[in-house]
Amino acid sequence: MSSSSLQRRSSKTKLRASTEVALVYDLHGGVQNDIKAMVDRLCADIERPDLVGPLFIVTFELAVNALKAVYKNLYLEHFVKELGLDNVSYEAWLSLFKTEIETHKGRFFSDLTREKRLGVKVYLQRRESSATIMVVNQGSPSDLEFDRIMRSIKNARQLKQLSVLLEDDTRDRHGEGAGLGIPLIVMTLRGMGLTPDNLNFHVKNDKTIVSFTIPLSGKNEIGNTEVLPEVITDANLAQEYFQRMDLCVLQFDIQGNLRAVSPAFLRKMGLEKSEANKCNGLIPQKFIDDIFRGPRSIRLIERFENYHLQLASADGKSDLVFNISGFMDSQMRVYTFWSIVFAHGESPRSESNLVENMQVNNIARQYIPAIVIQKAEENVRLGRREIVSEVREATIMFTDIVDFTKISRQSKPEEVVDLLNNALTIATRLVLKHGGYVDKFMGDSIFAIFENPLPAVVAAVEIQNTFQEMNDVRALDEKAPVYLRIGVHTGTVILGNVGTRERMDWTAIGDVVNQTARIERACKPGQVVISSDTYDRISAHISYTSVTELKSRNKVSERLYFVRSVAFSYKDAKLTVSLREKAPDGEEKPVRQD
Repeated sequence: MSSSSLQRRSSKTKLRASTEVALVYDLHGGVQNDIKAMVDRLCADIERPDLVGPLFIVTFELAVNALKAVYKNLYLEHFVKELGLDNVSYEAWLSLFKTEIETHKGRFFSDLTREKRLGVKVYLQRRESSATIMVVNQGSPSDLEFDRIMRSIKNARQLKQLSVLLEDDTRDRHGEGAGLGIPLIVMTLRGMGLTPDNLNFHVKNDKTIVSFTIPLSGKNEIGNTEVLPEVITDANLAQEYFQRMDLCVLQFDIQGNLRAVSPAFLRKMGLEKSEANKCNGLIPQKFIDDIFRGPRSIRLIERFENYHLQLASADGKSDLVFNISGFMDSQMRVYTFWSIVFAHGESPRSESNLVENMQVNNIARQYIPAIVIQKAEENVRLGRREIVSEVREATIMFTDIVDFTKISRQSKPEEVVDLLNNALTIATRLVLKHGGYVDKFMGDSIFAIFENPLPAVVAAVEIQNTFQEMNDVRALDEKAPVYLRIGVHTGTVILGNVGTRERMDWTAIGDVVNQTARIERACKPGQVVISSDTYDRISAHISYTSVTELKSRNKVSERLYFVRSVAFSYKDAKLTVSLREKAPDGEEKPVRQD
């Protein structure tokens, strides 16, 4: 660890030892301002205003995650134990807990936390040679959670490449990661010149304590800045630059024929020196066309910069993304310099750029269906500049909240928004869990697409069961139950571009989509209905309660099956999920035994 990079405090200033404490009850509200004010005062004392941002990120992330741990324990005790809901599965109540946090921002739990005096304490201790930020919350993690956190911290301490840490998404059988925002915290500490060794986590007297220490000893002297010559002729410096920056050199003639390659390029591509001729087959024709042909040919502009190209290694085991710059010399030889910006399984050259790109990408992905991103990547690899249309078989699912318009008129606006967010969150999470994707939200309805019918029906049954569990919780608050209708249909659809150049959708269109909407409207509240086309493909897996006929104008009548249970395989286990049915009047609905 380099502590010198943290020190700019004047040696004449003596830092007074002190401790500040902040109590945190809310995920939002004034907590950000309180923590920010503490960090501001510390950084002012040590004359390091540049550390305000990083210290605030780490402190706030630790405080928020500690408070979520307190909320989680309260949820377990209050809703699961005290209210006698022990029969609710861990996965079910965890899903409801996450939905509660996402939609209500933990407002209910903040009041309960104050009532039970379980606020998270944030300590900031200043000493002469160091500063320590410590976050303490009541309660201890379970053995499973403790092992998960410690494993994540251990891995972070051992890793030298940040990209591997960010890509590590190890989750347990309940789909939970390490928590504590470990990747973000480690990333920020490294940006401050610290290592994960500065991060400590332990449990003591039924309290969970996370802390990190910043060394403050030493100082940086500010000296005179030397001006380098316009042209650097030091051969040793040039050689060291090529080695340290890991640059590859490829020389072409003016026609775009590869004439020479550096040993570094051969190593990156997994080739021996005797296999240099194979490099010609690795470089795509598009690169040659872009650089040596057309109106921006190297003949005319004489140099180029920041051309990005993805290549597969000769053995096909890795993909490499190069940033390429080059120039043409007086003898019309073209020298190109290739620097790896990303290699699968390796660290990119600029971790800050990677993190920024990941943050932008994570925000954008919330608004773009996953299938669109997947198809875009596939088409880019094939050299296309747009997603081409497809005609293939797919399974369509429509969900709709029963009497949503009536509920909206009878409820407060904030209650309507909360209900809608709950419904969309539950359905979306289970659609994604079973390999589908949400094509679009349509008011209180969801339009989802699956490649195969069986996962679609499993997801539909689990969505209805989760809604019934949500209704159990609503009943405790004396709120009326909410029901969904779900229709599933399978057939040939057109997946294509719909819209204008300014705004495009890549969506499913055709009669199958329209028919699915009709099937959903024929469904009974709280049930799942599937078409005969879906049933015929997976009939060995389906048990149903009843059959009905759907008559459409100018259409042949179609048999519809109301699902009772569906059998499927998961990780070599044979499982069956049954629909937990309730009629709108709240009474248990009898299930027909066929």
